[in-house]
Amino acid sequence: RFRTFAERVADVNALATRQIGYLDENIEGENMQEAYLQRTVRNLARRNRTAHFQNLVIALKPLIRTMPLIVHHMKDIVDTVLTHLQMENQGAMVPILHVLGDIP
Repeated sequence: RFRTFAERVADVNALATRQIGYLDENIEGENMQEAYLQRTVRNLARRNRTAHFQNLVIALKPLIRTMPLIVHHMKDIVDTVLTHLQMENQGAMVPILHVLGDIP
């Protein structure tokens, strides 16, 4: 028998609570060399999937892998966060402020 689109959609089982992560994340065990800022950015990126915040994560990711890198690239990190903070996107404002507050 022919089923309408609404009947077909009603039969679909979709799990919308699945978390998508990056392939290079160390999910099984905590990396002892991981910086607190990197952990914060990763956790916020899981909760905020806006394109604006994801662009910030992509820009920060190579700069915040370890504490020595953070110290070395402090000016670049702050400039990147402030640049993204000035963009007009209210969906990513709170997590960006959270990142700014966690910069050592």
